[in-house]
Amino acid sequence: MDTGLVGKRCRMCSLAIDHITGAPMRGLTGTIRHKVERLGREFILVEWDGKAEATYVLPADVDLLEEEG
Repeated sequence: MDTGLVGKRCRMCSLAIDHITGAPMRGLTGTIRHKVERLGREFILVEWDGKAEATYVLPADVDLLEEEG
């Protein structure tokens, strides 16, 4: 498990759809919890602001946000 991105803020930049609600996720912001490799692909777990569930997304689906301060 890669922890280099833990705590970084990100924004969903792709047109992904939430697999639970079916709602579009573009523009959502959240905090990265960890990055894993499964079946030869990398995924990051993001805890989205204002949502109960964290979801795994592809790294290309999110943009890292500039850190404040």
